[in-house]
Amino acid sequence: MQIERYAEGHFCWADLATPDPEAAHAFYGDLFGWSTQPLDDDHPPYLALALDGRRVAGLRTRPPHTPAAWTAYANVRDLDRTLARATRRGAHVLDPPATIGSAARRAILADPEGAAVGLWQADRLPGFEHVNAPGACIWNELNARDPLGAQRFYAALFDWRFHKVPDNPAEYWAIRIPDGYNADGYNGGILQMTDEWGDMPAHWITAFAVDDILAAAHRIRLAGGAVLAGPANAADGPFAVAADPHGAVFMVIQPPA
Repeated sequence: MQIERYAEGHFCWADLATPDPEAAHAFYGDLFGWSTQPLDDDHPPYLALALDGRRVAGLRTRPPHTPAAWTAYANVRDLDRTLARATRRGAHVLDPPATIGSAARRAILADPEGAAVGLWQADRLPGFEHVNAPGACIWNELNARDPLGAQRFYAALFDWRFHKVPDNPAEYWAIRIPDGYNADGYNGGILQMTDEWGDMPAHWITAFAVDDILAAAHRIRLAGGAVLAGPANAADGPFAVAADPHGAVFMVIQPPA
């Protein structure tokens, strides 16, 4: 599915910050078939990860000896104004606004529970050029200790709506947004973290679609990554939580046929 514009507050982009971009490209290229493209004449280099010539994510360099991490970005019309609104509501800025050439301006904030989420003010790059297909982003999920507090924060920031999923083994809310690129308008989800999670902090996780969850888990292990949870069945298809060789955590989902 190809997208040309994103609504305010809709997840529109994701990027990987890693101390070893070449190794990351090798790992994800093997897993998803991604190639790299220059995004702009930006410095330090910011690359696009592409599937069949369509941009599906970004790749940027993180200083050595710092953990690799994926970040999901929500589309905003005014980055500075959104950051100011977020900080008034208990968030704080992790990465201040930065310009990626002529592609966009980006920033990363920590919500009141500490979960990192990005903001993307598009210029020439609205965001993902391909979604909801194998090798492309399909979902973003917030794992939160206080899901109702998270709903209040994000509803005030982005006007998100929430729908509690009935008959779910865990407490789960789907995030809904007008003009979402999914047919039902859903933009992601919020999962209630329980005591079984130990001392793990709240966090966002980005999910990519695969056509075979067992084969994907096998490729992840062969390429030096780790499968942290699953494969397991869920209402929207089997999934697994994984980490790449530098520890960046992501999810893979096999959507129903």
